[in-house]
Amino acid sequence: MTEKQSEEFVLTQLLAPGQQAIPWKDFAYDCKISKLIRHWPPGCNGLVDIQIQVGNRAVLPETGFVFLNAATPTQENMNILVKKGTRIGAWLRNRDAVNPHQPQVTIFVEEV
Repeated sequence: MTEKQSEEFVLTQLLAPGQQAIPWKDFAYDCKISKLIRHWPPGCNGLVDIQIQVGNRAVLPETGFVFLNAATPTQENMNILVKKGTRIGAWLRNRDAVNPHQPQVTIFVEEV
């Protein structure tokens, strides 16, 4: 019997004022997202948005974005399926017109 793969990875990018980006990770095996940790550094003041995507589909939240300040919420016991060849991304938007920000998403996956 072979051991199933599991890994964690970080999606982050320094965003200039008004910039947005979607850092991605591609998967070569079927897996599920089991845990997510999103981090908004101090100073984001509700101006930095994060949306988690699987392929072209928003999964957290399913519509819109989440925006916080100086917060690191964790979602555990998740079961979001990701098919082989699909990518996981974090749509990061900086709506601050003055300051750069670097939000971060740590994603834990397990092979299924």
